[in-house]
Amino acid sequence: MTGNDKSYRWVLAFTGLAMSIVVHFVAIPLLPTAFKLALDQGRTGTYVVADDPACRKATCRTDAGTFTSDDGTIRRVGVRISSNLPKPPYKGDRIRVVDVGDAEVYPDDGEPIWLYPILITLVTFGVTVLALTLLWPSRKKRRDRRTGPA
Repeated sequence: MTGNDKSYRWVLAFTGLAMSIVVHFVAIPLLPTAFKLALDQGRTGTYVVADDPACRKATCRTDAGTFTSDDGTIRRVGVRISSNLPKPPYKGDRIRVVDVGDAEVYPDDGEPIWLYPILITLVTFGVTVLALTLLWPSRKKRRDRRTGPA
């Protein structure tokens, strides 16, 4: 870095801190669902597409359907599927999903969708610690301010 390294340090620290706080507000509410999916606490079942899916390029999304658990004990109407589907589903199609009790069900396709909120939270936590480290003066610098450099 050129110029005044201290001012760059403050800009980087405040930018990193602000961005990590914003990302935390987005990622932290997703963690309970992510942990339920990671720990296999959901119920597997079938999602029946009840509307005409909205498709863009290579993915489709359906926002209305019915979930029925494999053992038939749970039936939920009006749930949506959480992620975009690569194959275009049609009204009446059946899709294997996992339900964790949210407004959404999650495709049971083996992809670790639970991993992303956890990784994002860990990375932003690291950015927060780094930003605070840049903002907080070291013990030597605090001592030098009080007594003057040796």
